[in-house]
Amino acid sequence: MTHARQIEEEDEEFMESIADDDYIFVMDSQGNLKSVMLPEEYTTQITPENVEKVMKIFGLVGFESKTIH
Repeated sequence: MTHARQIEEEDEEFMESIADDDYIFVMDSQGNLKSVMLPEEYTTQITPENVEKVMKIFGLVGFESKTIH
């Protein structure tokens, strides 16, 4: 198997592991928040305590659709 194919398979496995109710925080190499992906039903569910803790670290009070750099 080529290295490129191995990476492709790992990417597929990772994407398949993401559930509809997962929160995903993406940070750059300096630890700055780049992106947040929310569950499909975010507006109708209670945010878990651990997610609230991560939000507090980055100074987020709530989520809105915008680009963070």
